[in-house]
Amino acid sequence: MKTIKLFTGIILLLLITNTSGYSQREEHRGRGHTQYSRNREPVIVRPRNQVIYKNRHDARYYNALPPERRIIRYSNHDYYFHNGHYYNYLNERYALIAPPFGLRISILPGGFRRIVIGGGIFFYSMGVYYSQVPGTTSYEVVKAPVGAIIYDLPPEAEQIMIDNMPYYEYNGVLYKSVNTAGGQGYKCVGYLKD
Repeated sequence: MKTIKLFTGIILLLLITNTSGYSQREEHRGRGHTQYSRNREPVIVRPRNQVIYKNRHDARYYNALPPERRIIRYSNHDYYFHNGHYYNYLNERYALIAPPFGLRISILPGGFRRIVIGGGIFFYSMGVYYSQVPGTTSYEVVKAPVGAIIYDLPPEAEQIMIDNMPYYEYNGVLYKSVNTAGGQGYKCVGYLKD
């Protein structure tokens, strides 16, 4: 009889513990602050209008691009690629932009870094992440993997504040400054949504 009461008590305790942990997780997600990536990294997701920008950068425009630039057609739109940067032709000028997700290139930009995270292999260059398209020699622009650490942000990255904590944002990706064995780095911790 004593064993049955002890066994019943342990089961009840386990059920209460699991249920309360579950409801805390659901409550936390319900606020829209944090989700979890495949490798269990917390992911910050915030609407862009809940972010405070420290100093906004002006868009960079150019009147002309060098003749050796490449034209990449994606979703019925021409994108211009030169020296690892992407441009959009707008109002008779070329605007420096982040490329859209899904755009494919045949050769990675010079100076790329290989990042292995969560079992996936990514390539990073100038604020853009790529993944090799299976069965091809092409590389596709993809969303930054949460947990990736890079050592150089593009000059267009903006310093922002979320809940009085400093972050950097580029192309909707949130980075947090971290110290690593390799020196000062920037860890991808989440995304902004429009």
